[in-house]
Amino acid sequence: MKRLRIALLIGLCLVLYLDLRLALIKFYPKHDFLEEKNLQDMPLFQYTPHYDENCLWVLGYIGPKALLVQVREDTPRIRQDVLGWIRSKGVEPTTHTFVWKVNNRPCASLTPTPN
Repeated sequence: MKRLRIALLIGLCLVLYLDLRLALIKFYPKHDFLEEKNLQDMPLFQYTPHYDENCLWVLGYIGPKALLVQVREDTPRIRQDVLGWIRSKGVEPTTHTFVWKVNNRPCASLTPTPN
């Protein structure tokens, strides 16, 4: 049952990721521009939306260098985990603005949107 849940979550994440990419390509019709824009304004774009393996947090872009982070609980450990993941991708967290939002089921909405 747990494996099925994980497989479904991964499948849903992939579908939402592809849907987001298609939406952005429609918004930015020239693909080269999209890639250049992503690198400058959204250096983590290729990794988002992203959630940790325990589904304690989900993050995604809501604007240029602005991330919405939905967390199950807003604790220092979870925040450090998020910032550590960002650093592991070669991005300094201080270059981004963060919106932290408590959500009891952060993986339920893998396409983060602001309130």
